[in-house]
Amino acid sequence: SDSARAAAERNRKIWQCQKPLLLNWALILMKRGCWRRAERKCTEVLMDIDKENVKALFRRGQCNVHLRDHEQARMDLRRAGELDTTIAREVEREMKKVDELRRAEERQDAPVAKKVVGEMLREADPRSAAPPPVDGRPAEFGGNFMRTLDRHRDATDRDDVDEETYCQQRQSIYNHFFRMGGGAGAVPAGGEEDC
Repeated sequence: SDSARAAAERNRKIWQCQKPLLLNWALILMKRGCWRRAERKCTEVLMDIDKENVKALFRRGQCNVHLRDHEQARMDLRRAGELDTTIAREVEREMKKVDELRRAEERQDAPVAKKVVGEMLREADPRSAAPPPVDGRPAEFGGNFMRTLDRHRDATDRDDVDEETYCQQRQSIYNHFFRMGGGAGAVPAGGEEDC
């Protein structure tokens, strides 16, 4: 009907008016160091208004660099660069930041990882002496984690997902559970209380 089309057009115009407001709001939040809130504003643009908005992708990538979500930062920056080749230099600069931060975190985590592995090698794991569980899973490992991995495998088999995407998704699952467990690589909470 004409009224439905008019309402849809009115909504589209409202969303288009909100896009620059949300992008500018995100920029202000970024300048204040409120990275999580700025990332949400960019995501709002991408989810609700324009899923291929270069500014939103680039700014969300910058936010995720500061939030230490390197994979998401890399994906957003890469996509922004694909959509607008004129920002290749800026994308490359941000990608270098991602790589530098990742390497710094790896250097910082290396002594802890070395210690943990050394302790594991010194101590015998009682599960090694026990017969394997009937379903082939470690008996004491979190069931929710394993169910998530199983559901992911089933979904990727069903949807015929390519190997690179499968690996990225799998890494995201591992990182999620690692952070929930409070591992050494977890992103520290806080830092934006005053934003």
